[in-house]
Amino acid sequence: QALNSDKGDGAAISLGGSDTTVEIDGAVFKDNIAKNNGGVISAKSGSKLILNDAEATGNKASSFGGFLYNEGATATIYDSTFDKNKANNGGCMYLFTDSVTNVYNSVFNDNTASGNGGALFVYTGGTPATIQGCAFNGNIADGAGGAVYFLISGDVTNCNFTNNTATNGAGGAIDMYSGTVSNCNFTNNR
Repeated sequence: QALNSDKGDGAAISLGGSDTTVEIDGAVFKDNIAKNNGGVISAKSGSKLILNDAEATGNKASSFGGFLYNEGATATIYDSTFDKNKANNGGCMYLFTDSVTNVYNSVFNDNTASGNGGALFVYTGGTPATIQGCAFNGNIADGAGGAVYFLISGDVTNCNFTNNTATNGAGGAIDMYSGTVSNCNFTNNR
């Protein structure tokens, strides 16, 4: 369990450049605070992150990604729960530059962004982010994309979006530049 860290990027874990691989199983991340990006994890170009069965609650970043800031890394996330994380953009995760991120069977509850992407902000080139079998409940962005904001592209499959809000922007559940959304359910998003 990681508690009350306070660093520039990646308050609990910072992954460096090439050939850095970290697999995390069954971890709990609570109340970590980053002065800049990645309230819990900052992953840089060339690194690889595999996250299984994690719980992340109440983590914050002043800028991007209340839980994860991914700048060019490959991240794969399975069966995890993200509650009440907060950042300026990407309340839970901010996926940037040439990052490759795949999220499977995970739950995003009550994450908030004062900008765009209450849960996820995706601004990647090349490979679209893949979001599959996830649930997004009660996430809020003051801007666009109450749950998910895709500035570039992404693929969303078999997900449920309930009670998400984009307070002053478009897409209560999803604001997407390009990509695909298939077999998803949308209920009471604003």
